[in-house]
Amino acid sequence: MPSRPYRDRDRPPNLSVENYVDGQVYRDEAVFQDELDRVLGKVWHFACHASEIPEPGDRRSVQHALQPLVVQRGVDGGATCMAGTRAIRTEIKHGLVFVNLDDNAVSLDAFLANSLEIFDDVFGDPAVEYEVFHFHRGTVNANWKAWQETIVDLYHEFMHIVLRTTQMTAAPMAARDMRVYPNGHLAIGGLKADYNNYKAYGARDYTAAFPGLTVND
Repeated sequence: MPSRPYRDRDRPPNLSVENYVDGQVYRDEAVFQDELDRVLGKVWHFACHASEIPEPGDRRSVQHALQPLVVQRGVDGGATCMAGTRAIRTEIKHGLVFVNLDDNAVSLDAFLANSLEIFDDVFGDPAVEYEVFHFHRGTVNANWKAWQETIVDLYHEFMHIVLRTTQMTAAPMAARDMRVYPNGHLAIGGLKADYNNYKAYGARDYTAAFPGLTVND
C-alpha cells in the first residue's frame, strides 16, 4: 500500500454530497428506532449455544434488539424462546440457537442460504459435541453499525504485525475463498497461516485445534 502525503490524506475526496453517508445514521435516535423495528427485529439472530441449556428446562437469558429474552431447552431436545408471555421463533443449526422477533420471517435455512457451509468441516461431524467453556460480554459505547464495520473490514490484516507476517504472506487477498450468498451474507474461507515467518512463535505441535482443522488454520 503506497504512502500518501498528509495533505492528500486529510483532503476530502472529490465527491458530490449524494456520495457521502450522513453522520445522522450513526447518532440519530429516530434512525436507530427504525432500525430496531425494520432491520434488527426482522432477521435471525444468534442467541446462544445449545450446550448452555443442556437439560430439559434449562434456561439462558439473552437480549436481541434491546428486548430481554429467555431461551429454554425443551423436553424434545429443541429450544423455545420467550419475550415475557410471547413465544419467539427459535431454531437450532449446528448446535447454534437462533431467534427471530418477526413471526412472518422466512425460515432460518432460507435466511442463511447455505452461508454456514464454510463451517461444515468443523460442525459437520455429528459424533463431535461442542461445549461452551467460557463466556465474555463486552459493552462498546458506539452505534451498532460502527462496530460491525470495524470487525468485518478486509484490510484488518494491515493493522497487526502478526497478521501481516503470517497471513498476508500465506495467501494474497486475490487468492482467498470468498463466497457471496443471498440476504447479504458473505463468507471468507480460512487459510493456513505461515507462522514460521513470525519469530515470536515457536513450534505449534503442542496446541490443539477444532475437529476438521489443523493448528495452522
